[in-house]
Amino acid sequence: MGTVIALICIISLFFKHDLVLTVLKAFNRNTCKEVAQKIYLNFPKKIFAIIKTYAKFKLENEDELLSNLPEQYLVICNHQSLVDTIAFIRYLKTKRTRFISKSALKKNIPLVSNLLKINGHCIINRKAGPTEMMATLDSFANNAKENNWIPILFPEGTRSRTGQLNTLHSAGFRRLLIKAPMPVLVCALDGGWKISGIRGVMNNLKNATFRIKALKIYPTPTTKAEQLQILEESKNLIKNQLEEWRK
Repeated sequence: MGTVIALICIISLFFKHDLVLTVLKAFNRNTCKEVAQKIYLNFPKKIFAIIKTYAKFKLENEDELLSNLPEQYLVICNHQSLVDTIAFIRYLKTKRTRFISKSALKKNIPLVSNLLKINGHCIINRKAGPTEMMATLDSFANNAKENNWIPILFPEGTRSRTGQLNTLHSAGFRRLLIKAPMPVLVCALDGGWKISGIRGVMNNLKNATFRIKALKIYPTPTTKAEQLQILEESKNLIKNQLEEWRK
């Protein structure tokens, strides 16, 4: 029953905030952007408060590295569910985070679609050719530099349905660093795969635990070899952390 109540509350919030942004977008775009930023930062707090209250959901975040981070950096992490994005906003506690997302989320998803477009997240059309996808990343990288954004990239490219770490692809990672050189923060998360989809939420949300941790910050890589080395080491760091959590 607690899970059902939590879902009703969350869905209501999605539609409520989406309606606000839709109306503002039609009449006052500047105000719309300001409100979108506030919603973006505060919405995750409300979500986790609701599921903690009604479903006894636990968010465990280890943040020893966060106090010593540079002003701007690229985050890479494994990917398990849509909860991952909300958790990262809550974890890093800054409105400067921006995600690299698939184009399927651009339309008809209450609140999510509006926030992605209004706040300038990178929306990749996977059906497009390599030239178009790289051009989209280039434009996003330039915006990230100009606005001091913190890009968040999931190099697996798609969510892991089983929680197992998949291949970390290098193309998008390298392109972002070429166009917008910056330090790289490696993170790991776990627990989202169990609550991915309606069935997973209904069966596993109650008393579930979601973990997220910053593992290592790398200085800005300046060569292709350094970029690939970071990606390879990141895979091992994330894999080892997942194994540690699951002991």
